Amino acid sequence: MSLVMSQAEFDVDADAGSVSEVIREVAKTTGFACRRVHTQGQSLDVLVPGNARDFINQERPHGVEAMVALNKQMVRITYDAKLIGARDLLRNTFDAEITVAPSRPYAELESGGKHVRRTAYITAFSAALTTPVLVLAWAPLPQAYF
Repeated sequence: MSLVMSQAEFDVDADAGSVSEVIREVAKTTGFACRRVHTQGQSLDVLVPGNARDFINQERPHGVEAMVALNKQMVRITYDAKLIGARDLLRNTFDAEITVAPSRPYAELESGGKHVRRTAYITAFSAALTTPVLVLAWAPLPQAYF
């Protein structure tokens, strides 16, 4: 587990429920964004005309293993490079014309940076509230005469 990278790897017990249920529960419990990572095949982020959700529902061409909508117009296509190349994938493979999407920063780094900034803000706020208490506790007080 790495808090800076906001990454944790774990194996899912098949008796615990489906993978999507476990991901949803882990995200709700920890507050981190969770997603299933596919380590097979190559991936390519593309811009699609129209809605990305409609695009991923079409029949997948030979060699395409998965399509995931990243936002309204961007889709991540996972494919087997032995069966189809990236150039072939971009040329006339789908019903609509697609183009390569601009590179995106890693989501793990973005999420990790957000967590580190939030922790730093909370620490600074706590230090600001603790300092006056320490000053008053260590300040010499006049002797009280009764």
